[in-house]
Amino acid sequence: MKIALTVFVWLIAAALPALAQEQTPSLFFTDGELARIEEAVRALPASKRMHAKHLLHLGSIVYVGPENWVVWLQGDKWTPETDRPNMHIVEVTANEVLLSLVPRRDEPPQTVTLRPHQSYNLLTGEVIEGW
Repeated sequence: MKIALTVFVWLIAAALPALAQEQTPSLFFTDGELARIEEAVRALPASKRMHAKHLLHLGSIVYVGPENWVVWLQGDKWTPETDRPNMHIVEVTANEVLLSLVPRRDEPPQTVTLRPHQSYNLLTGEVIEGW
């Protein structure tokens, strides 16, 4: 037992310098891997990088009642008091959000219903699952 404990301590001590060198802000990727990911994103054609900007994404709904809810839309927290000039939440239920959108100033408002983890493609008018 004493020999096994000694071997275990020796293995941990041998691994510590390598662990200290691998300090990274990411739980899953090393600094080198993060750099390669960022490089790959920069290498994408502009049309692919900009694609997400044309999607209106509903992340989640926390519904307590008709006047007591929180939704995460485009990564922002919305409450009954939140409003934007080109987007208004008309109604929220436990399962979906009814939005009124003004895509461009000269166009009439559009009504869109989204469920959590759905996105509305502003270019095509299509509702798609995910982002």
